[in-house]
Amino acid sequence: MEVALGGADKGTVHVEGPANAQDIKAGEPIEIPALTGVYKPGASGTSTLSPGVLTIKALGTTTTCTPQKSEVSLTLDTTRQEGGASGSTGSTGGSSTGGSSTGGGTSSSGGGLAETGAGDHGTLTALGLVAGTAILLGGAVFTLMPKRRTR
Repeated sequence: MEVALGGADKGTVHVEGPANAQDIKAGEPIEIPALTGVYKPGASGTSTLSPGVLTIKALGTTTTCTPQKSEVSLTLDTTRQEGGASGSTGSTGGSSTGGSSTGGGTSSSGGGLAETGAGDHGTLTALGLVAGTAILLGGAVFTLMPKRRTR
């Protein structure tokens, strides 16, 4: 995954995680493990980190996920370091995770990643509507069926 840098710093930082230990079955959701990487500030000032392009290699395919809107996940007050990230990709140096940083300054906002994906639980809502419809239809059949035919 590429983490997009903004604010005073520009470029991207590459992060990656280990391969899944268990086989992935077709149709099953893919669990993405914790991703790690190293960020070395290339500019002094307030820098932001946002999720970028995520590439998943699984089941013999490569899937690329690009966020339509990338919200800021972390804001850092940084001090420029020699060989830092400004305008480059794949930098090395200090690291930053979830609200704390080393080698790059201090965190000025809480950690955590920006939420992506559907937040309305559409599949669960559809399942609830189908189940409710089935219950109502069953109740209507028993209510409207004449009692003499039920014997």
